[in-house]
Amino acid sequence: ISSVLRHAIIYSNQTYPHHLAGNFTPTMLMVYAPFVSVDYKANLHGFNYVSLAMYLLGIVLLSRTAGLNNTTMLLAMAALLWWFSPVRNDTVDSNVNRLQLGIIGLSLWLSQRKQYMLGAALIGMIIMFKPNMALFPVLMLTSPVSCKQWRRCGQQIGGVLLGIATSYIAPV
Repeated sequence: ISSVLRHAIIYSNQTYPHHLAGNFTPTMLMVYAPFVSVDYKANLHGFNYVSLAMYLLGIVLLSRTAGLNNTTMLLAMAALLWWFSPVRNDTVDSNVNRLQLGIIGLSLWLSQRKQYMLGAALIGMIIMFKPNMALFPVLMLTSPVSCKQWRRCGQQIGGVLLGIATSYIAPV
């Protein structure tokens, strides 16, 4: 897998000379594995379709979690797809921010349904996928700590640790 990814990065760097350089964590390689073949263009298109689907899922789930009606959700989706430049940048650079938004939406949606450990486990995995999410668990804990919901805090901390542990074990 890694040799194909190296070739893909070289091809991508030649095709898109002004994009960000590729850096991978072991969890990211595990997630990218289904998109790896000799055909880079097919891989790129497949990843972009899945990434866009996760982005839309994230918008829908965040809208549902926030209690927005369908009209407001569709307007937000249209605005974010059309005018939000990070979406275009993710498409050009094949970055993972759209995937992250989908996971955040799913995590918060699960937490709203009192599936705290599962939602937090997804966040633990996404931290190992791309460490820029490392402070998100602190944000997740602000509400239960301020409301003194210690059981929920324990479930969320345990979930994050479970997600991190799973990310270490799964690629092996």
